[in-house]
Amino acid sequence: MRELQLTLTAVGLVGLLALPHVLPSLPPAPPDPAADGARRQPTIRDIGTLGGDWSEANGVSDDGRVVGESRVAPGRLHAISRHAFLWRDGEMRDLGTLGGTESAARDVNDRGQVVGVAQFDSVRGRVGRFVDVSRRAFLWEEGRMRGLGTLGGENSEAHAVNDQGAVVGRAQVRPGRLHSTSYHAFLWRDGEMRDLGTLGGTESVAFDINDSGRVVGASQIAPGRDRRVDVHAFLWHDGEMRDLGTLGGRLSRAHAINDRGQVVGHSATRDGEVHAFLWEDGEMRDLGTLGGRSSRAYDINDRGQIVGSSATRDGEVHAFLWEGGEMRDLGSLSDNSSANAISDSGLVVGASRTKRERLGAASVHAVIWQSAGGG
Repeated sequence: MRELQLTLTAVGLVGLLALPHVLPSLPPAPPDPAADGARRQPTIRDIGTLGGDWSEANGVSDDGRVVGESRVAPGRLHAISRHAFLWRDGEMRDLGTLGGTESAARDVNDRGQVVGVAQFDSVRGRVGRFVDVSRRAFLWEEGRMRGLGTLGGENSEAHAVNDQGAVVGRAQVRPGRLHSTSYHAFLWRDGEMRDLGTLGGTESVAFDINDSGRVVGASQIAPGRDRRVDVHAFLWHDGEMRDLGTLGGRLSRAHAINDRGQVVGHSATRDGEVHAFLWEDGEMRDLGTLGGRSSRAYDINDRGQIVGSSATRDGEVHAFLWEGGEMRDLGSLSDNSSANAISDSGLVVGASRTKRERLGAASVHAVIWQSAGGG
């Protein structure tokens, strides 16, 4: 499915840092029809685009602000760019860029601060063409977008912001031997960007931060005797990065943490599949799938409700809501969808493919599931 993925991902460990939302497998027990009928059926709402044929919602605040990215209307020579947006009360606002052509909003807090990544024009040629375009993490507030810098390299991107205004993401470190550059997870607070290090490897990324300052993400671990580099989910707090392990495979990523310290993400299993997980009290729990072979969890609210995407028995990918030990299919506008974030009130946002207009053609739009989580 996923066009549902940002094209701005900077050079680096693509497999490690492919943004949280993607395609995502022992299926959960079949739902009880009586219990399902007693629940309110969520309604899905298409919130449109900035003029193009593609958009995706990545974050939501408790007061209903939604942020994401959208293609803008084609301009000269039919060029198509993606811009960060802020949607509220039925209106989608273009947040612009840092001077380049592309941007994407990843998260918004209850103060209305928005974070993400944007291109900026660092060097111009004599005829005004872009010679060197870098990507920078940004913080948008009160109508202004500002770059947050890097850890010495050229690029950075922000993934989350808590209600205190602390921002996390990844940034290139200063080039070292042979001019190689790595990306490290960062914590930005009070105008200063801090390198959070790694689990022993060369790359890491932070995907979320809760209001007590706990950070989660993924990092390479030190290579083993076979020289293969594994990637593990981590929890960082008070200067210490903790390895959260896996579901038996060699890969895991932690995408979100709530204020209760519960962590969600996805992990490879011993069988080679990829499953959504919930980590709490030192234990990683497999959340299963909607009947297919893979799933991924992207967010968890303070009520313990989890959202993400999962392969289904018929080969599609659908958004899910997990609560009370059950994974529930949220449906789509057409045939594929992904749930990327959930507010404490239960408002779910993400993206869905719309109806096909002709053979082989389909668009993807940002969507909201209302009453999906009882909110």
